[in-house]
Amino acid sequence: MLRKISKFLFILIFLCYFNLSSFAGGITGDNTKLFGARSIGLSNSFTAMDNDVNAIYYNPAGIYNIKTNVFSTSYSNPYKNILDNYKQYNLIYAIPLNFGVNVVSYSVNSLTFDYSSIADFDPLSWKESTLKYSLGFKFKEKYALGFNLSYNKVTSSINSANADGLSFDIGFLSNIDKDLILGISLKNIYDELRWDNGTNESADLKYAVGLKYNILDKWNILGDLKGSEGENFETVSFGTEYTIFESIDAKYNGGNKYFNDGNNNIYPKDLSVIFRGGIEKDLYDAKDFRYSLGVSFGVGVTTIDYAFKYDKNGPTDDLQHYFTLDFNWGNENKENDVNASLDSNDLPPLPDNLNSAPVQQVIHGSKKAEIAIITFKDLNTSKSNAWLGSGISDMLIKNLQQYKKISVKDRKEVSQMVSLVQPNITTINPEIAAQIGILVNADIILIGTYKITNEKQITIHYKLFNTDTREKVLDKKVNGTLSQLFKLIQKINSDVDATLRSLNLYYLSYNK
Repeated sequence: MLRKISKFLFILIFLCYFNLSSFAGGITGDNTKLFGARSIGLSNSFTAMDNDVNAIYYNPAGIYNIKTNVFSTSYSNPYKNILDNYKQYNLIYAIPLNFGVNVVSYSVNSLTFDYSSIADFDPLSWKESTLKYSLGFKFKEKYALGFNLSYNKVTSSINSANADGLSFDIGFLSNIDKDLILGISLKNIYDELRWDNGTNESADLKYAVGLKYNILDKWNILGDLKGSEGENFETVSFGTEYTIFESIDAKYNGGNKYFNDGNNNIYPKDLSVIFRGGIEKDLYDAKDFRYSLGVSFGVGVTTIDYAFKYDKNGPTDDLQHYFTLDFNWGNENKENDVNASLDSNDLPPLPDNLNSAPVQQVIHGSKKAEIAIITFKDLNTSKSNAWLGSGISDMLIKNLQQYKKISVKDRKEVSQMVSLVQPNITTINPEIAAQIGILVNADIILIGTYKITNEKQITIHYKLFNTDTREKVLDKKVNGTLSQLFKLIQKINSDVDATLRSLNLYYLSYNK
């Protein structure tokens, strides 16, 4: 563990030493534009954080692996002791689609002064609002990109003090190794406000670089460097987050090698308690410290985040309180990348003769091909059609049982064994299939998922793995109505038959 912490600190100090001001940023120097109790509880060390909708305020690439619909809202009155009428709130809605995760958000900073009780003045109001569209997506294997396009508006009771305009941000994430993520964010690449008096105002380009390191399955540390075009370095911050309790056996890191593809969701689906804390150092102006602590409670699809922050030498000595409420619902709209590799420590060991480079197995004699078909996974929220999982599998098994030189494994026994090794079959890749093949003694493994939409349309996704050569030899989808189910099964049978014939292993010859 000390080695991991030392590595993390070394990389962060390296970035400071070479004065990479183009990769540091002052995004948190403008705290009026930041939302989310989780990020504030980490002292805004959020540039390398993934799988959180509030990443749009820090690094929009961090939303790329959100798997379900998310609604999030935050509220705070950070300076209640001196500015009772200063309010901050936001609304976020995230929708994952095939081409990436789409997020629409609306945020407000509102300030009102009412002097009517002491003088003959009309109330003074000031409101900054932002309507933002964000897109995050993964490309290649280790990288993710994100963009923000914002419409900003200022309205006030002061003459000529109204404005509107557009801004554009970009973010990037890269997995340096299995546990270390690098995040880079450029904010205000384009930014312009047009005021009623005819003047235009542009915000400084802001930069941020961050690192996130998973020390243990449930413990990570984060660090950020921030600055701006005119001020170079502004702040440095550190945060840490630890899952105290969770009611399900789900690793914080997830299983996939790169970015963990959303399996590292900090909020388990049943019950969780998470503590976090952070410290931020102002390097430019006030040279003060900001301290933060936070806690999360996850129950079912709902998560409540709370954070409080103390600014030493700040505008108030009172604690500043922040609240966020999240709801997650719907099926996963994108399957995890089955080609992503797993850490070898999470897999059962290979026999010695399979630790070398994979080669096609040579069979002598009259050995039958051993084929395992795993119960198809239902991707629907409603489980009214869950019976189809075993139904589709059994119909495929019945077809394969016609062939004398093919031996089909018992589906229930195989599925039970697979659930112990890899409960989420959508993450099975050729390496995992090879491990399953050893455990259940199968040369070929067939897995699949299905999803029903509009109560009558069905999509079946099926994959075939050769466990001897550790290859995915078939990956297709069929679509149709439920009334066409048997026709769809015939199409899957045809694809499986053709693929098995193409393997050219003589014991797979089709002698009935």
